[in-house]
Amino acid sequence: TGSGERYFSQGKWERAYTPRGHFVISRQIHGTRKAPLGTIYNPSYFNGGIAIHGSNSVPPTAASHGCARIPRFADKDFVDMVSVGMPVYVYD
Repeated sequence: TGSGERYFSQGKWERAYTPRGHFVISRQIHGTRKAPLGTIYNPSYFNGGIAIHGSNSVPPTAASHGCARIPRFADKDFVDMVSVGMPVYVYD
């Protein structure tokens, strides 16, 4: 999840943050996406551009720009198990 650090993307400064709350999966991409902040795998978006997605790096502490990273060995199964409209709960 979001590291809380500042980063620069697409011409502006942002803070790496994952909002807490109740969301739903709004869209999915089955496959690879080259996003502005890097390559992501099988993303399931739940809050604008924030998604649960596969990553080659899944450290044990918060380190993303806001997304929830999952290991590459799980991303394909995950995107196939969930669907648009399913709830996502983000909490501490």
